[in-house]
Amino acid sequence: EIKVRDLCWLVGMLRNAPLVEELSLALYLDCVPDWDGLFKDCPPIRHERLKRFQLKGNAHTDLPALMRHVYPKESDFSLDASIEPHLGARGLIEDTAAINFTQSFCPQLCRPNDRAFTISATRTDITEVAIHSGPILDDPVAFVSRDARQSESKGGIDLSIAVVSRRSMWFPELVEGVPNPGCIEQLYLDIY
Repeated sequence: EIKVRDLCWLVGMLRNAPLVEELSLALYLDCVPDWDGLFKDCPPIRHERLKRFQLKGNAHTDLPALMRHVYPKESDFSLDASIEPHLGARGLIEDTAAINFTQSFCPQLCRPNDRAFTISATRTDITEVAIHSGPILDDPVAFVSRDARQSESKGGIDLSIAVVSRRSMWFPELVEGVPNPGCIEQLYLDIY
């Protein structure tokens, strides 16, 4: 079981890297860390030069709690956040974890300069949803598959959720949580 002290190195690394432009954290944990306790002696860490921020984790990682302590400047950054099942983790991602994730990250979608919005969803044994909001796209179909996307969507927000559940109780939270829907000029939905 991971204790808070096992992740203390992360706080020091983040605090001592103010010039970082690309930050990628993939944390697949077996238990939920106390992020508030870990960052209790540290003010929120802001990376003024951050251009691309990638967060990956499972239900135990609690990415929304981590994001409260580490966040980029106010605008003009790309965010790629994903929550997914991980073979090494105990338990599966349930609707409650997906709801927490969508409630925390949906406010990042459709920022004032974002005019394109895409949702791609598949439903097999694992429900997978990929969402993108950002500037107008030359080809919105290029954003259907996470693997097929351009390597860098400048200023865009990418969220993906993979949930072992057929109920999808979190999907209404996602749809209702999108701010500024009236600003969307380009909409692409691929749900099957």
